[in-house]
Amino acid sequence: MKHSSYLTILLIDDCAEERETYCRFLRQDSLYTYRILEFNTSIQAMAWCQYQIPDVILLDSDGLTFIHQFREIHPHSQTAVIMLTKPEDEITSVQVMKSGVQDYLVKDKLTPAILQSAIHHAIERMYLTRQLEKSQEKQQLVAQIALRIRQSLKLEEILHQTAQQVRQFLQADRVLV
Repeated sequence: MKHSSYLTILLIDDCAEERETYCRFLRQDSLYTYRILEFNTSIQAMAWCQYQIPDVILLDSDGLTFIHQFREIHPHSQTAVIMLTKPEDEITSVQVMKSGVQDYLVKDKLTPAILQSAIHHAIERMYLTRQLEKSQEKQQLVAQIALRIRQSLKLEEILHQTAQQVRQFLQADRVLV
């Protein structure tokens, strides 16, 4: 069964035939439905990224500059990046993984199953990272509340501070404690 939400994939490759092949592979995915945005150059893709954040970026092996620029404008993004390489670029791809790429796939060996599996793994990792961040935020909130309680024995002040911090965490207008 497919997930109901669309995942946005940025596909950056200067070869139209290869982009069409990857799109065909992605349309065969039985787990996710993708909104695929194709770009011929990383400059075009970066223009789009100024205003939106994709879930996954698939790019060919000359995209190192793009990755650095993307991380500069979206430093806290959990976007998964998967590099598509030629067989002779594998050494470069391993080096690129050190700059935030989750995976690399060799173009000549690419099948629908391999591409889908890499994306599924990257998305799962992205979701787990987001869950971990939320859990850490909750722990920080509880620790701050406990600290406030220890620092002050004035009930009204404790409740006011607690409500304020919970409201911030929940991004709500009002909180009742």
